Amino acid sequence: MKMTNEELGLFFREIRKARKLTLNDVASDTVTAAQLSKFERGESALSFDRLFSVINALNMSIEEFAYAMNGYELNDFQTFISKLNDAQGRKNDNYLLQLREKYSSIETPTTDERMKKILIDTYLRNLNRFIGSEYKVSKEDADFVADYLMSVDIWTNYEVLLLNQIMYFINIETINTLAKDMIFRDTYYQDIHENKEAIFSCLCNIYCLMILNKDNSYHFYRKKIEEILSSSSESEFISCKIFFDFATCMEDYIINQSLQALEEMEKIISGVKILKLNGTSSHLQFEYDLILKKYPLKEQINEDDE
Repeated sequence: MKMTNEELGLFFREIRKARKLTLNDVASDTVTAAQLSKFERGESALSFDRLFSVINALNMSIEEFAYAMNGYELNDFQTFISKLNDAQGRKNDNYLLQLREKYSSIETPTTDERMKKILIDTYLRNLNRFIGSEYKVSKEDADFVADYLMSVDIWTNYEVLLLNQIMYFINIETINTLAKDMIFRDTYYQDIHENKEAIFSCLCNIYCLMILNKDNSYHFYRKKIEEILSSSSESEFISCKIFFDFATCMEDYIINQSLQALEEMEKIISGVKILKLNGTSSHLQFEYDLILKKYPLKEQINEDDE
């Protein structure tokens, strides 16, 4: 939502008053009460650093202030992803196909519009296992996303989401390159909770993918995930932590042929079902079935006998 200086000043005044703060409460060495008064009346603008300073003085995060500016609604991209998640949760491929048609019909799409079309394709592909469909992501589109990610110097939550969705359609070498780019290029934003959670989830998926392919880089990703866990509170990223526990058992089963690890995976799935975390349990069950399909129990027993 784009605001004029006058609208922004008036909006700031409304938020300040709603939080029972005076001009003097918000003023500082950076911005005086007189400067704030002129800003609220639309007579002057504040530089970005001063605006961030006074927002901080409201005891609000930048994200909260932006959310309020947007009429207490998600921004356009967040709304788009929310709709994709909802459609996937309801297994509504018709809605996704209609949305895909909207973006496919654009004669000269922007990078963002093409990315949205590709994201829709990845969500359609995710439905294959549920509805017996055969939706695909083209190699051309997967390469387009990979090339874009390679070109970005500073990653935000947007790039992490793209990697998390496209990793299943590109080769292992490219995934490794992009994953390491994500780790080192997200430095500026990694302390934001939403970004940290997205990175955690993405790394867990990459970790599992490397284990499934017996690529030795899984050691690197496990270590990175453990580093994130060591700096997180017990209450953070519960679903991700459950998935990581599952993934470590997965590693033990595939790499070390541990049948006990297989039993632990089954216990984790059962526990998640009891907690009625349906999305998580469905994802874990899919991973479990995929593991047994690629590394059957009989094969593991035979390896143990040898």
